[in-house]
Amino acid sequence: MRSKVLLTLLYIAFTCSAGYAELQGREKIDSLLKEMSHQQEDTNKVMLLLELSKTYGYEGALTDANDALALAKQLNWERGIALSYFNFGGLYRRQTNYPKALENLLLALPMFHALGDKLKEGWTLNYIGKTYFDQADFTSAQDYFLKCLKIFEEVGDKYSIAGTLNDIANVNWERKNYTRAYEYYAKAARLFDESGRINGSAMVRISLGDYYTKVGDYKKALDQYSTSLRMYKLVNNKSDNLAYAYANVSRFYRSVATDGATNGLNAVLKCSRTDALMRSKDYLDSALAISVEVGENPAPIYKDYSELYAEMGNYKVALDFHKRYTKLKDSLFSAENYKKFNELTMQLIYDKKQDSTKMVLAQIEAKQQAKEKKQTTIIYSVVAGLALLLIFLFFVQKERKKTESLLLNILPAEVAEELKEKGSAEARQFKSATVLFADIKDFTQLSEKLTATELVDEINTCFSAFDIIMEKHGVEKIKTIGDAYMAAGGLPIINNTHAEDVVSAALEIQQFMAEHRRERQATGRLFFEVRIGIHTGPVVAGIVGIKKFAYDIWGDTVNTASRMESSGTVGKVNISETTYELVKDKFNCEYRGEVEAKGKGVKKMYFVS
Repeated sequence: MRSKVLLTLLYIAFTCSAGYAELQGREKIDSLLKEMSHQQEDTNKVMLLLELSKTYGYEGALTDANDALALAKQLNWERGIALSYFNFGGLYRRQTNYPKALENLLLALPMFHALGDKLKEGWTLNYIGKTYFDQADFTSAQDYFLKCLKIFEEVGDKYSIAGTLNDIANVNWERKNYTRAYEYYAKAARLFDESGRINGSAMVRISLGDYYTKVGDYKKALDQYSTSLRMYKLVNNKSDNLAYAYANVSRFYRSVATDGATNGLNAVLKCSRTDALMRSKDYLDSALAISVEVGENPAPIYKDYSELYAEMGNYKVALDFHKRYTKLKDSLFSAENYKKFNELTMQLIYDKKQDSTKMVLAQIEAKQQAKEKKQTTIIYSVVAGLALLLIFLFFVQKERKKTESLLLNILPAEVAEELKEKGSAEARQFKSATVLFADIKDFTQLSEKLTATELVDEINTCFSAFDIIMEKHGVEKIKTIGDAYMAAGGLPIINNTHAEDVVSAALEIQQFMAEHRRERQATGRLFFEVRIGIHTGPVVAGIVGIKKFAYDIWGDTVNTASRMESSGTVGKVNISETTYELVKDKFNCEYRGEVEAKGKGVKKMYFVS
């Protein structure tokens, strides 16, 4: 009975929220530790230490977790040992130390199975799946999610089933199986509601909102997002999930603004495009504030800021946020520094209670009687050997992922996937694609007036902005050739909007270069000016070479697009008659007449404004 009372008090202590209430909760825990030091409820002490490890910053968390494991081993309490390994798995995963997370989860898994604890066995499988998901190994992630789903269905735990269905939905979403993802999200939402788990219900409704945004049903999307935020406010949730919710609502408003007034702004939000973009920024500001407060890496939010400011036409700020995103995403050193900052912040809270906690635990250890250890050496050796083998395989997988990431930087995703599966990628004929060339005017003369560093920095600034614009409009960057930039729409995934997409991207490049020129003129610096040419027609696309290979396109369409650029005017977007016929209802076009194109004879050309 006494044990149940203590555990009840423990639960009450841990329901306290952040700030003053959180400190009150920790004071109650310390009080419980002192009370328990006079009793023989050793297993409860392990549980209490495990709970303590969930309340402090990483350094304090690992200290308490180590103490819990040491005490569980001293007591020869197998369940306590398994729970400690499981706890370490979660802690290391939050630190993005995936090898250590996997190592501990794989130690816990066979122990829970031997103990017959189906629920914990299922959640251990789930955490392993999440660890692989975090590394973008979606095949392994889904395998583990399906294994734990089977266990949860046997147990009949609705909340666990709902959480795993949500995880499987996320895998399908990342694989772009959106309809399948929606089916799993809908099932998860129903089970979360039935189990009374408000946080789960709020989380999955954000995903449902994303789905409705993807398919253009903005009214349903807005209903799901609004419901989610109401639920989070109801339970006063401040977590990375809330930051994720704010970020997704921000993307919703940006999507509606991009889609246009007819489909979204007037029909659903009844606001202007500018208002929608400002709402997007407000929600993104909230996402960043929560993310920083709970200690999450803000790299994804910086990416959202970059895309939002690009949509607003403020390419200077967009490029700045893109650089911040790239720095945090690609630099482990920066990521570790960021986490260290948050660890130190949390340490200020931890230090207030650490000394008294250590004193109490020292008293507990002093009173512990030496107990005979009945370790099953053979079992642990096998488990450890298996864990080491799997860790080795994990590192191999991690290196493979690095290679894949590098591959995706130089090849379209679909081509890279074909290359991985077959060892080669076949050239393809595209009946209709739109090709863009952008070339810097008088580049040779300008290069003589700039230092090498200035020249490279300026080219990088311009072409990085072009990359952002192309990604925004779904246009594939093909390559840069000296001072020329080449891109194409309608490949490697065929679509019917490639001409419109490429022209829209070209106009944004035009706008960016005009703003960039004004900024450099204001400070007396030299500036670049570009000509842009566009043509639509059939092309062949594929990979060339066996070393430093690249995805490229060929055909008369490419040559004609290049002539559209060289026959154009600085600061203008020059398009061919073929492209004009595809976009004339979307853009204002000025007929130039028939213009001589080198090697192509006389061609009808148009300026787009």
